[in-house]
Amino acid sequence: MNDAQMKHRDLVGKTVFTQDGHELGEIAGLVVDVGSWRVPALDVRLERKMLERLHLEKPMFGSQTVRIGVEKVSGIGDTVVLKSKLEELAFADTDGDGVPDPPEGAPEKE
Repeated sequence: MNDAQMKHRDLVGKTVFTQDGHELGEIAGLVVDVGSWRVPALDVRLERKMLERLHLEKPMFGSQTVRIGVEKVSGIGDTVVLKSKLEELAFADTDGDGVPDPPEGAPEKE
């Protein structure tokens, strides 16, 4: 295995941080495209404290897992760092139009 490759077991459990230093959660698994045998996304188990900041509902037990495309990963070492800041991840499509909407109370972007 060369330096540009990593084993599944080396990634699962790594802590994921946003670009601005917020601990998002940890890698729970990898998504494999069996057609190309590539990994297009990572499943990240969110810290419970992040659910509210990302405008996601807290489950009664445990936490939620979200899928993050590998194109959003800035680097992997002892931790995984995303290219996005927390505020960029906190937007969700609440009205179903396919466009992310800012959370309530946030200033409108032009």
